Amino acid sequence: MSDLINHPAHYIGLNGVEAWEVIHRYQLGYELGNAFKYLSRAGKKGDAVPDLRKARVYMQRWLDLYTANEADEPCALEGTVDWLTPDQVAEAFGLPDRLHDVMADMLEMAAFSLDGMRACDVIADGLLLLGEEIAEREGTPLAGIEPEAAHV
Repeated sequence: MSDLINHPAHYIGLNGVEAWEVIHRYQLGYELGNAFKYLSRAGKKGDAVPDLRKARVYMQRWLDLYTANEADEPCALEGTVDWLTPDQVAEAFGLPDRLHDVMADMLEMAAFSLDGMRACDVIADGLLLLGEEIAEREGTPLAGIEPEAAHV
């Protein structure tokens, strides 16, 4: 039986990796930390779509704040990648391809630069991938779920 208060099963990946520890070690902050939380539990508490939509909301909020110079890029604690790489974290939570990529890219942004891509581009790309995933799961067209903030 899981500890619903301190260690809820829907926030634990393989080998006991917990969402809160990833959020802390990768220093994701409030918005991206919540996005990570909802990605990590998507589908573990019923229908995944509401969690994916919540993840998109928090990613969009971070993007809006970042483009308004009101948020910083996350910066992982020293040694975090030695603990678990972004891909290992995404694998631990058993995410399908698209969601794996969104999570891993967000963590890579915190750990090191992605071939010079700016943080807002990483998150905007993640928003599009999440939009595709939601549209596919709902059987709806992709229109209307693009990121709201322009790439800067």
